Order: sequence, then structure tokens, then C-alpha cells
Amino acid sequence: MCSLSHSNSLTRVRSLQRELDKLGLDAILCIPGVDSNYNDGCRRLYSYLLCDLSGDELDQLELGPSLEEEDTFLLITPVHISVYCHPDCYHSIVARLGRWHSSISLFCDLSHPDREDTDHFEVYKVTSFIQMTEGVNKIGVPFGKGSILTTKEEHDFSPMSVEQWPLIQAYALEEMGGLGFFTMTHKLCDVTHSVEQLYSEVDPLSVGYLQKRGAKLFCKQWEDMIDSVSRLEPDDIMKLSEQTLLSGMRTYLQHSKLSRQSLNRAKGYAYVLTG
Repeated sequence: MCSLSHSNSLTRVRSLQRELDKLGLDAILCIPGVDSNYNDGCRRLYSYLLCDLSGDELDQLELGPSLEEEDTFLLITPVHISVYCHPDCYHSIVARLGRWHSSISLFCDLSHPDREDTDHFEVYKVTSFIQMTEGVNKIGVPFGKGSILTTKEEHDFSPMSVEQWPLIQAYALEEMGGLGFFTMTHKLCDVTHSVEQLYSEVDPLSVGYLQKRGAKLFCKQWEDMIDSVSRLEPDDIMKLSEQTLLSGMRTYLQHSKLSRQSLNRAKGYAYVLTG
């Protein structure tokens, strides 16, 4: 199973990098934690790439980035991946990055003796961000629904909403070089729809999810349907229409789709034929 996870984690990264070429972008920026105000779309992409999650697992906060990965962020180009992480999660991140066999730059200050020196690591984080985004002009952001901390209605992406993220704001600080507003020197666009399409692709990792969760729920509904038919008299079975027979299955599918429905999420279809 380990080798299967390794190869398909790489497949997911390669698919995302090919998508960059299609979109004509230089990179995709993924900041899943506090430095994006816990952005929904970035957290989902991080969970998909680094946590091997699929389906509604992507919406379960406890399965995504850990507290130790609070500061981690990625910049993915068609040929290179830049990653920042705090020393506290260095070994965990390196173990997962090693599966990608890609050109990777890891920004992590392991030489500083005091892990509790937050000021030092904040400065190092911002300078790392400035370095990795230098010369990268067109950047996609998987914005999703915005911050997972708010209960407001889903809202549209705008460059100014990204400009309000703590890490993006720090880019313009005078003590960081006074480079100006990030959105004035970089062109940002929302790539939520494109990355959500990738989540709907079937790979062995997502098949494992279907076996673990989706198939069990589907089989339960199917068995209930068969059981209800077995209780009918033979004459009533002959009068049973396909629409009536499958009404329970249709209700199950509709409820499943509603539970996963959100702004800009890819529309999935059930590839199940009956009759």
C-alpha cells in the first residue's frame, strides 16, 4: 500500500502541474493555515496533495493539516515546487515530499536553536515567501468558500480578499523590503473550479476512499431496496415500475449530492446503470 500511495500522490501533483499549463499560469499558491485566515480552498488542496484525502474527507477538518503544519505553505509551478514549513513538522513534511520525486525547494530553518522564537521564524517565513514568489507573475489561488472560520454566506474571489491574508500583507511591510502590495506586483486569479475538477478524478487513492466509505453506504441502500422487493407479493412485483423501485436509491443520491454541494465545486455524476 505504501508504494501505491507514493505513486498516486505523485500522479496528483503531476495532474495539478499540467493544469497550470492549460490555465497559462506561472504557479498555484496554497496557504492552508493561519496565514490565509484558514482559507477553505487552500486547505482542501493541501489535504488532497499532502494528506491523500478524497471525497468528503476533504471537508473534514480533523483529517487535514495538523496543528504542527499551521505555517506550512506551497508554491507549485509546472516544473518546480517550493515549500515552507516550521522545524516542528520538518520530518513529517519531508517524508511526504519525498514521494513526489520532483524538483523541490524546502524552506525550513533548522539551524536556529530556539524553536520558541516566534519573531525569528515569522521573519524567516516572510522572507521565504518573498524569495519563492520572485519572478512568478501569474498566480492561481484555490480560493474556495473563503475562510472556514466565518459563518457568512459564500462569497466571490477578488485579489483584495487575498491581499487581506496575513502572509500577503506581510509582503508589503517596510522591514521586509517595502515591495508594495502583493496584488500590485502579481496577477492573481481563482482556480477553484479547475482544482475541484481534479478532486473528482478517479485514482487508486480515491478508489480506496470509495471502498472504505462510499461503497458501504451504497450497498446498504441497495440491500434495503432488495429487501423491500422481497416482501412484495409476486403479482405486485410484476406491477412494480423501475421509477418506483429506484426511488430510494435516487433519494440517497440526491441527499449525498446536497451534502457535498458548495460554491464552485465540480459537479459529479453517478456512473451506475440499473435495469
